[in-house]
Amino acid sequence: MNKSKIFYLSCILTALLILIVFAVYFFKDYKLKVLIKELTVNTNIVDTNIHHNQVLDVLKYAKRKKAEIPDIIVNFDSHSDMYINIPSENTIADWINSIFRDYDNVDTIYWVIPDEMSEYKFFQEHFSEYKILEYNGAWEELCGNAVNINMKKDYLKNKPLNKFPFVQEFLVNKTNGTLVENIKDTPAYKKFVTNETQFRKVKVYSVTKDSLPDFKHKKVFLSIDADYFSNTGYDTAVHYAFIKSKNEIKRDFYNVFETIKDKNINPVIISLTVSPLYTPKDYFSFLINMLQKVNKYSGIKDNIKIYKNTIEGKRLYLVEKIDFI
Repeated sequence: MNKSKIFYLSCILTALLILIVFAVYFFKDYKLKVLIKELTVNTNIVDTNIHHNQVLDVLKYAKRKKAEIPDIIVNFDSHSDMYINIPSENTIADWINSIFRDYDNVDTIYWVIPDEMSEYKFFQEHFSEYKILEYNGAWEELCGNAVNINMKKDYLKNKPLNKFPFVQEFLVNKTNGTLVENIKDTPAYKKFVTNETQFRKVKVYSVTKDSLPDFKHKKVFLSIDADYFSNTGYDTAVHYAFIKSKNEIKRDFYNVFETIKDKNINPVIISLTVSPLYTPKDYFSFLINMLQKVNKYSGIKDNIKIYKNTIEGKRLYLVEKIDFI
């Protein structure tokens, strides 16, 4: 075979390979488009934001628009975004406390923990340990057990989160958002629960995507934090990190929506958060584009341009959404 024929064949093979790559890419993207379109038939609001406490702005927007705010939150996140035994300050670490404080109808949250994180030994031990012994009723990030002194560190080995949801009941202070586990005679309960304070009950389910229940006939507020897909380990329980490639993130993003479909999750409101402190810096534009596909494929515009909440929490000034929208 002469050189010209070899060159000609190599050009054809290269062209075919490029076509195959593009075909696979567009087929996957088309599947995601169809899936999102199907799952957002009853969705009223889709917001792509930078910091997770800007969910509070999303809910205020929903209230102004007289949109329904569901009783149930499903939050895909590598952090619980809840603190116990301390008033809420509307930060990225306690915005769920703020929702419990401000919206009396919201009484249930499913914290969906990444599979990789739930299987990590040191996370499992931290999740199970008796934390209040050390802090004697002081504040602590909500991450599994805090007050059960008899829970063993290998608890999740016998009852892994992907099969057994970890269920807790809390009392929430209706004035300041303090969460206290509803177990009497613990240091925190004695310190924070008094006859003069008004509390109501809320439930927290720590799960993975596999142990989520069926939400058929239920309406849901859906929150997805990009650090669910890739986490730098910054300010995370036991500093656990899992950095994934962009292709792995795109795969997992699609799988989340497959889970939403399989579990019959009916999202009335969807919030999508980049969380640049917790995701790789060079992924920022990639993550924005990925999350915004939910706006694009659902046909629901992102109408919130101004946020009152920044990463630090309560502020006296407004923050404008940067011009990636």
